[in-house]
Amino acid sequence: MRYDGSIQLSFGGGRHTFRLALGELQELEEVCGDRKPDGSIRRVGPGLVLDRLRTNQWTTADVLHTIRLGLIGGGMNQYEAQRLADRYVAERPAWYENALVALAALDAALAEPDESLGELGAEGTGTGSQTAGSPSPASTETPAP
Repeated sequence: MRYDGSIQLSFGGGRHTFRLALGELQELEEVCGDRKPDGSIRRVGPGLVLDRLRTNQWTTADVLHTIRLGLIGGGMNQYEAQRLADRYVAERPAWYENALVALAALDAALAEPDESLGELGAEGTGTGSQTAGSPSPASTETPAP
């Protein structure tokens, strides 16, 4: 079986599959981007969003949209994903806890299969995934395989 970047995480009172494939990553680049003076948006790459999550420099958009798009990429319909993101991120501001979910989901999408953080009791769905120690989002070190 090929590793597809998906990961199972506890969120919103249940376990859900999160996956950020190309389409979700491209949308993340826009919704987490910076608005220029002319009104256009400067896209930010997923690596920058991941770095912001790891170093605790995230924005609320980084957390909210990584979770929402990860749920959609994991197979949830967009309306249910939006409902969960609204209820458990926008309306329940446990930002640090939610930042850890966003970090694990985006890390799984971008990391090599044996380097995924495997945070929060996560289980990758592809071969080569692991459950590693839980480095804090402020850590920039990659866990040892």
